[in-house]
Amino acid sequence: MHSPSPAQTETASLSRWPNFFITGTVKGGTTSLYRHLQKHPDVFLPVFKEPHYFAQIHPKPEREHFIEYVSDPREYLRLYDQASHFSALGDTST
Repeated sequence: MHSPSPAQTETASLSRWPNFFITGTVKGGTTSLYRHLQKHPDVFLPVFKEPHYFAQIHPKPEREHFIEYVSDPREYLRLYDQASHFSALGDTST
């Protein structure tokens, strides 16, 4: 049996994906729901509220500074590094 490579070890340690999503429109109450759910002891929501990872946002270079987003899967999964003991992991991207 061989030892896992550093890349395999990193991927395995970052394998906790969200298991629920809060979706909605801008000004549709998602921030209120996000704040309410953050108080629940079994729910993990990252500090970066709207990573827009699954929206696949690709702004033009001159407009990139208008919106924060995450497009790299490793960077996205790092948002959930502290979620190992939570049963519900959420993403709140409008």
